[in-house]
Amino acid sequence: FLYAVYEVLLKIFSIPPEPSESGPSKDGSRPPPLPPPTPLQSALDACAFTGWMGAFNLCILWIPILVMHIKGVHAFELPTPDSLPLVLLDATLEGAFGTILVLAIALSSPLFVTVGTVLAIPTSAVIDTLVNGLSCQPQSLAGGGMVVLGFLGVNLAGLTEGLEYWPSWL
Repeated sequence: FLYAVYEVLLKIFSIPPEPSESGPSKDGSRPPPLPPPTPLQSALDACAFTGWMGAFNLCILWIPILVMHIKGVHAFELPTPDSLPLVLLDATLEGAFGTILVLAIALSSPLFVTVGTVLAIPTSAVIDTLVNGLSCQPQSLAGGGMVVLGFLGVNLAGLTEGLEYWPSWL
């Protein structure tokens, strides 16, 4: 639920308000309206929103970690020299995923991006089958097929939206 709220807020903050014409000035003339935002401006606004969220996490969320460590709920340990490259690789890939996710939401819709992200599940099952020789249960295949059908359904619904404006020869 919170992830869905995050994606919708990200979409809201990535689209600046529509330019509105202000009232007449003292001399009776109106200033020219502002041009609509470009997709790049929307993406940059979304990245700024994500950056502020990261700054909040960096400044605030270390406190619960410290409290849990002191109370003995969960021990916090620095990574060993052997695992440090893997931790840095994971952090880099997570940063790349977050950036691409933000740009995708800014340039499309949260629903499309969420359903597209879920496609990682059947994709990983196919890769496991091809690379590692693992076989999938029939229930897993059926679930993966439903995810793919859901993604196709979302895309087809988006394509047919506004179909009355398409040329008749299409």
